[in-house]
Amino acid sequence: MRCVIYTRVSTDKEEQKASLKYQKELFYRYVQEQGWDIYDFYVDVQTGTTAKMEHL
Repeated sequence: MRCVIYTRVSTDKEEQKASLKYQKELFYRYVQEQGWDIYDFYVDVQTGTTAKMEHL
């Protein structure tokens, strides 16, 4: 099975950026345990009313 990983934080503050790292590690580990393949990876950082979505 192929899947997409989506991680998100609500601000671009430094302490929240660490959260992205931990989310990524958690999801990678989970996907490996399930035996799935990662099709794509998205990071969403929303600051105020301006949304930024980064495709990795």
